[in-house]
Amino acid sequence: MRTGLKRNALALMGAVLAVAMSPAAAQTADSKASAWLGRDAGELLIQLRVDGGRVQIEEADGETHYTWTSINKAWNEHVVVSSGSLFGLMPTTVVSQNIQHPEQHRCQITYVADREGKIRRYRYAGPMCRQDIVPPK
Repeated sequence: MRTGLKRNALALMGAVLAVAMSPAAAQTADSKASAWLGRDAGELLIQLRVDGGRVQIEEADGETHYTWTSINKAWNEHVVVSSGSLFGLMPTTVVSQNIQHPEQHRCQITYVADREGKIRRYRYAGPMCRQDIVPPK
C-alpha cells in the first residue's frame, strides 16, 4: 500500500511540474499582452470574448480603447461548522454559518488602437492578469 501511495505522489508531482514547465505557464502578462501590438483590433475582437458586456469600447482623440475586466462575482456559502450526536443517540445542535464572499477584481486590461485600427499600446492592473490575459492564437 505504501508503494502505491508513493507512486501516486510521484505521478502527481510529475504532472504538476509538466504543467508548470509548459510554455503557456511561463508566459507573463506582459509577454501575452505585447503579442497583440501591431495587430488589427478586429483580430482582438474576434479572438477575445465580447459577449455579456465583457468589453467596453471608447473612442477618444483618434484612438479606440478596448477594455476587458475580469472578476469573481460575489457569492454566499452556507457552511456547517459543527454537528453531532450525544453517544450516537440524541442529535445535538447543528451550528452553521453563512459566509459572504465579496466580488473580487482579477484583472483589467485595455488595448489602445490607432486610427488605422492597429493595437499600439496596452495597460493592465490586477492580481490575476498573468492568468487572465490571453495572447493571440
